[in-house]
Amino acid sequence: MRRLFAPLLLLAGFGTAHAYQPEAGLWWSPGSSGSGFTLELQDNLLAFTGYLGEPNGAPVWYTSAGLMTGNALYNGRLFRFQGAQCAGCSYAGAPAAQDVGSVRIVFDANNPTRGTLTWNVPPQPIRSIPVERFYYYFKRGEDGSAPVEVTKMLGEWHLNLDFSEYPNFNAFRYSGDVLVFDDFSRDGNTWYFDGCRTETSLDAECTADALDFNSASGFYSSTRRRQSIIVDDNSQNSAGQLLCMYYEAPVQAEHFTAGLTGNNDGGFTIFPCSANPLNYVLYPLRGARTASRTFVEEGVGPSKRATAVATDHSPRVREAAPLKPLAERKALAQDPATVEFIQQLDTARQRVMSKR
Repeated sequence: MRRLFAPLLLLAGFGTAHAYQPEAGLWWSPGSSGSGFTLELQDNLLAFTGYLGEPNGAPVWYTSAGLMTGNALYNGRLFRFQGAQCAGCSYAGAPAAQDVGSVRIVFDANNPTRGTLTWNVPPQPIRSIPVERFYYYFKRGEDGSAPVEVTKMLGEWHLNLDFSEYPNFNAFRYSGDVLVFDDFSRDGNTWYFDGCRTETSLDAECTADALDFNSASGFYSSTRRRQSIIVDDNSQNSAGQLLCMYYEAPVQAEHFTAGLTGNNDGGFTIFPCSANPLNYVLYPLRGARTASRTFVEEGVGPSKRATAVATDHSPRVREAAPLKPLAERKALAQDPATVEFIQQLDTARQRVMSKR
């Protein structure tokens, strides 16, 4: 059974000039299995809970809460709690908090699912460890060696496209897209996820027509640290060239943002399918997951349509995004990492256009 998958992208940057927020949820240090952390973010206030132990191994937990410094840094006092409530027991009262030191978390400016945590808890020496978001279900046993950066894309995603700076779309400032990805496979050394732009926002599936006229394919670039997706837009420009959509952003668990600074931080563009999308200006992109992988694969919820609805699939006429300056395009073409990335893009494009 085809798995339905939707593209989703997110980018984060460091500093106060653009939006950035670490991903809330369960975190851990891969080199320290057996302990974990919970990060909760509400506005710019971070609440930290650590599930750890005493030097003798007795379980204990720590908390810290306060406002973040800037966008990607947290410093706070650390409180220790012992004598917790036992499961099913009568309430014995709240345990007392003890101020034992401080905790510092420096989040990765390019990846809001990673960071460095520094403990300062006397008399123990100051110690720093790498921490990252714990993905406990995005990669499953049946996924084999497929990386989580690919498998976590399975599902449906709604995207918001910011055309406010796009010269050929002055009639409206924002548009949207709905993408579903239902399959993944390895092509050469790269894992790809495949799917479509759904026929309606209620589908959460790739019908035969959606795959024929609006197929999609993407991959994760370890050098650019983002997911990149090409979608057959089923449109053409005034010169009769077929147009595709390009989306690029690092993806979090449930949402994404890209293209906020215009400084090679991802985004979206419309480009001739036979061209290199990196030669075109990228515009801001936001989005969020709207259906789970389980829903897309198993249809748990409203029934999925078995057949496609008759639709006019004649190509629309729309223009491609402006080209980037020639010097920038030449510099991209000479960069070895970009050459490899363009080869991966070419494969994604071939996977998309082969559906026609």
